[in-house]
Amino acid sequence: MGHGMEAIPAGAGHGGRMEELVIEEGVTAIGMHAFQYCQRLKRVTLPQSLQMIGEGAFEGCTELVEIELPAGVTQLSPYAFRNCRQLSRVVLPEGLVEIGEEAFSGCKSLSAVAFPAGVASIGPGAFKECVALVSIALPASLLTLGHDAFAFCTELAGVTLPEGLQAIGQGAFRGCAALTEIAFPASLTDLGRAAFAGCSAMAAVHFSSGLTKINENTFVLCTGLTQIRLPEGVARIGGKAFAGCIGLTRIDLPENLRFIGDGAFQNCISLSECAVPSGVAAIGAQAFKRCIELAEIDLPDSVTEIGESAFEECRALPGVVLPDGLRIIAPRTFSGCLQLTGIKWPSGLQEIGERAFAMCEALQTVAIPGRVTRIGEGAFASCTSLQECILPESVRKLGHEVFSNCSALASIAIPAGMKVIPAQAFSACTQLRLVDLPEGLREIGNAAFSECVNLTSMDLPSTVTAIGTGAFAKCVKLTEIDLPARIHLVEDGLFQGCTKLVRVGLPAGVERIDMEAFDGCIVLADIDLPEGLKRLDTRAFANCMGLSGIRLPKGVELYHDVFAGCSAMTSIAPADVKGPLTGTGVIALPEGVQVIGRQMFRNCNSLQAIVLPETVDTIGEEAFQNCQGLVCVVIPRSVKRINRHAFHGCTRLAQVLLPHGTCYRKYVFPRTCKVVKY
Repeated sequence: MGHGMEAIPAGAGHGGRMEELVIEEGVTAIGMHAFQYCQRLKRVTLPQSLQMIGEGAFEGCTELVEIELPAGVTQLSPYAFRNCRQLSRVVLPEGLVEIGEEAFSGCKSLSAVAFPAGVASIGPGAFKECVALVSIALPASLLTLGHDAFAFCTELAGVTLPEGLQAIGQGAFRGCAALTEIAFPASLTDLGRAAFAGCSAMAAVHFSSGLTKINENTFVLCTGLTQIRLPEGVARIGGKAFAGCIGLTRIDLPENLRFIGDGAFQNCISLSECAVPSGVAAIGAQAFKRCIELAEIDLPDSVTEIGESAFEECRALPGVVLPDGLRIIAPRTFSGCLQLTGIKWPSGLQEIGERAFAMCEALQTVAIPGRVTRIGEGAFASCTSLQECILPESVRKLGHEVFSNCSALASIAIPAGMKVIPAQAFSACTQLRLVDLPEGLREIGNAAFSECVNLTSMDLPSTVTAIGTGAFAKCVKLTEIDLPARIHLVEDGLFQGCTKLVRVGLPAGVERIDMEAFDGCIVLADIDLPEGLKRLDTRAFANCMGLSGIRLPKGVELYHDVFAGCSAMTSIAPADVKGPLTGTGVIALPEGVQVIGRQMFRNCNSLQAIVLPETVDTIGEEAFQNCQGLVCVVIPRSVKRINRHAFHGCTRLAQVLLPHGTCYRKYVFPRTCKVVKY
């Protein structure tokens, strides 16, 4: 082919069905894609006159077995023989200087390549996915190796890099899972990102003195590496440079090192010790995260920054000396360090970040330095052995859950400058018995002391104006408490499940008691409701089985289930009615009540009679259900509607006086009850 021609045009034989191709002498150039996807082509003879093979000229010739390039070809264009899957033999000419991008990528049968002495550049992906390639010796003339040049050559076990090589591109040997060893020449100054990522059989790396940095992901997932000694010139280790090197037990860091990047040694689960050189200024986020065998780390005073989660889940780390120049401990820095028992704090420390020491289960004593102003959310959460924590007067802010689930903490003194105890700050501190709150405190957050099951009492400062939802819920040994005068709202579930609570002092300014505020306070026998109370919300006193009587202020709004399950309740009276309260067995609701809410008095077994004011217009569903002591009921004329099961299960109810015109549903009264209309 090519008789009388100097060049074969682009695409001339594209997709042809020939099996053999002979290009005649005189032809100097083959155009781009000239024989692309000639999928039956097996043999090609090229003339000595040939000087140029165009881009993708023989790409996808899947049956081509061998090729010998003539001496005149000095540059091999990109994709020239890409995906020639049967190509097993290539002869490169002595005059070749450059191999273009992906020139032989995907040549899955190519097992050996002899590089001529003059090759200076091997382009990106030139031999990518040549999965039969076993070993290569790169020529002394080579200066640069492009990115992904030999990536995913999964059988490549041996590589010889020449002296004179200056740069290895990004991912050049990534995924070469059979590569066991690499030695860098002294001339090498640029080692690209992820250059050897995923070389899982790599057991030894010999570094060159010319390297000044290890880039991101360079040796990530090189699971066969056991020891690394970096050259003295290296000043920077990039992010995840050695991450996932699960066999790495030791690394010697150079004195010139200044920076350890994010995740540099993350998941190096066999690394047992590391001495950080004195010049290092910063350790990145997750740098040593999940190095579960790391039992010793030396941090020099030159370190002024340690990133988030830097030592998270270093489960074997028994102690740490923090550099004196450190001002902030970042979030989760030592979270999950299960064996951590000792911390030497920097004198200038100002802030402890979110969950910085969470789940440090062996930590017993903490004395926070005197300049710390902020301790972040969950900073010591689930430190289950923490018995003592000394907070300095400098602390002004604690984060949510800061000491939650510190189940051994027995006492805590809150600094004088604190204004807020945040939500869940001490929740589930099951041994907490003594809490010293300062005057000036204004707010106690949601669930702040919930499930503190050994807390028996607490003196609340007079300055407190708000106590959050469930702040003392399930404090099962709390016996008495007085709410400060500035409290106007008893929040949802504030004392829910406080099964030993006998006495609560409510200030005169309380206007509302919210949902389930005292639900399950089973021994609460008496409570004085302030005259200004406007609302009792759903289940406010539900299941207060010891509550025998209560006076309701005039005009108070009652929501459903308010007294449900108050099985000892014998009397309810308006606040302005004097005389003894207990033992009457009578409910007498104050004027102004319009609705008897759903299940309001359900299971109040000790009630015998009900006196409803003329203001009531609705009796809600199951309002008096299972009030088994109820004998007689008079429904006032104001009642327009009685909802279903309102008196269901009142087995002793013999007679109900019901005004004409009152609408009521089926099954409102027990079958044995006589309804008399008036």
